[in-house]
Amino acid sequence: GALVQLWGFDDPEHFREMPPTADAITAARQRPHRLSHVQLSGNTLRAESPGLLLDFGAMAKGAAVSAALQRLQAAGISHAMVNAGGDLQVIGHAESRPWRIAVRHPRPPEDAPRLLVALELRDGEAVFTSGDYERYFEHDGRRYHHLLDPRTGEPATGSQSSTVVHEDPALADALATALFVGGSERFYDLVDEFGLTYAMLMDDQGIVHATPGFQERAQWLTDVRFAQ
Repeated sequence: GALVQLWGFDDPEHFREMPPTADAITAARQRPHRLSHVQLSGNTLRAESPGLLLDFGAMAKGAAVSAALQRLQAAGISHAMVNAGGDLQVIGHAESRPWRIAVRHPRPPEDAPRLLVALELRDGEAVFTSGDYERYFEHDGRRYHHLLDPRTGEPATGSQSSTVVHEDPALADALATALFVGGSERFYDLVDEFGLTYAMLMDDQGIVHATPGFQERAQWLTDVRFAQ
């Protein structure tokens, strides 16, 4: 939370024009920032460390999408999509056909489609994407985006976009972020660790890394280069 606040990504209307100083980043990283610093009892959250700031941007949207869809199901709705800014979950189908969605291309070539890949979704599936193209600023030729690497306190490097398809929206949300931060070096380790069947990463060179399951379902909407 302290890092997100420092970088200004908690306030889209007042983005920074240059990165914070190294000393400020170090100070923010030293503040309490882990869930292990809190205790949850019923609806009460107690912080053991003063100054704790938590930011749930990496998974709260997934939890909210899940809760909204559960309310719709409780109301007797069998076919629906809950879309929160491009991250979504579906139930049932769309007019007797599968729900069909597309993922945005993080760096679309000129005169090429802005969409990277299309997928047909099954009942209960969620699709979450993390990318460096929604909230960012540029300084001295570098793009500074909102997906921060807690190991450095700075925006993660090595990725442009990551997508996860899963039946648990909160997990899909969190893992899309984790894959982005981990980059191509950690992609397959994280895929194996969490048993992901449908996952994709486009690295900073524009090369796509995808699980076999994702490849089988993907309809690529533009030319892409795949990892060897």
